[in-house]
Amino acid sequence: MASVMKQKSVYTVLPPREHFDLNQAGAVAILVHTLARQSALDPQIIGFACRDELQGVNFKGIHPPWWLRFYSRTTYYLSRISQILKRQDSALIEVHNRVRLCLAIQQRCPQHQYILYIHNVPQSIKGLKTAAEREKVLEKMEHVIVVSEYLKQLFLQGICRYKEKISVLHNALNIHDYPPRFNAKENQLIYVGRMVKEKGALQLARALCEVMPEFPDWQVHFVGARRFGQQTATSNYERAVQDTLKPIQSQVHYHFALPHAQVIPLLLQSKIALVPSVWQEPFGMTAMEAMAAGCAVISSATGGLPEVLGEQGIRVDPHDKTAFAGSIRDLINDDRRLCKIQQCSRAHALEYFNAERQSARLDKLRQTIFQLTSAGKQDV
Repeated sequence: MASVMKQKSVYTVLPPREHFDLNQAGAVAILVHTLARQSALDPQIIGFACRDELQGVNFKGIHPPWWLRFYSRTTYYLSRISQILKRQDSALIEVHNRVRLCLAIQQRCPQHQYILYIHNVPQSIKGLKTAAEREKVLEKMEHVIVVSEYLKQLFLQGICRYKEKISVLHNALNIHDYPPRFNAKENQLIYVGRMVKEKGALQLARALCEVMPEFPDWQVHFVGARRFGQQTATSNYERAVQDTLKPIQSQVHYHFALPHAQVIPLLLQSKIALVPSVWQEPFGMTAMEAMAAGCAVISSATGGLPEVLGEQGIRVDPHDKTAFAGSIRDLINDDRRLCKIQQCSRAHALEYFNAERQSARLDKLRQTIFQLTSAGKQDV
């Protein structure tokens, strides 16, 4: 096994607009960084260079030229990645969330094996919208990874062949970054997410206005904005959320867009996390991180969120303001139940979303592909 591993390298290709940056990293960059830190295979991560790169991993930053503003960013990215990979012997290339980019690299560098790593609803991604397209991708890839069973079922809709070439690997986090401090938690609720209608912030605001006046010693923190780096409300939706919350504004704190490292302390000091998504969440990173931080999670049950919550979270319909407010009220009023859910949530995250475990599963899949391709086999 060791001799096989030495003959192969792993390259992880980020989406061209994904920032591998300490202050601007999104969900994909955070996950890639987390898994790479735990991997025994030391994957080389490729993305556009940034000012404050995430540390502790092997990152190759592509420096954009000044004239790129007048040229296709994706085309330039493809060209530079192809130049890098053409010089390499047979390797395993993992491309995140960009199907056409993956297929184009494969066409230019056919000596490698390819994994496509999907984080969003397949039918929303160019190159995966039809069953025929998805089946063709399965045929061309060594393997496809999706981040939830929900996404796997969507991917396989209308597909008859190559079903064995797709696997679910839930997202992960470094559990040691979330040391729970149950006794030090404050009377605090928290919402973390983009301030867009799909995330249900407006439905949450309406429920909070109904219940928060009953608990004047409790505060609620909103973390997130429409765009990365944004520090003021710029959209009509964001302003609508703030207007709705005016009756309880003395209990509301807005943080807008924060670097991921600054979000973790807020989660650790909060007792309850609120995830009111009204769209079909592909996974639910916020819910996972809140559970790791020892929060009790009140969440909608859309998309992949039930997989994240397991039996631990409280599920609500965010469109039902009265029921949503009632779930918050009941949990605040029942301290024993609140503490039990917090502790069970932490244990659930430790068991199912630990980066060491998930990275080992990914490495095992990589090793299987190495072995099978070395033996001349085509399927995983």
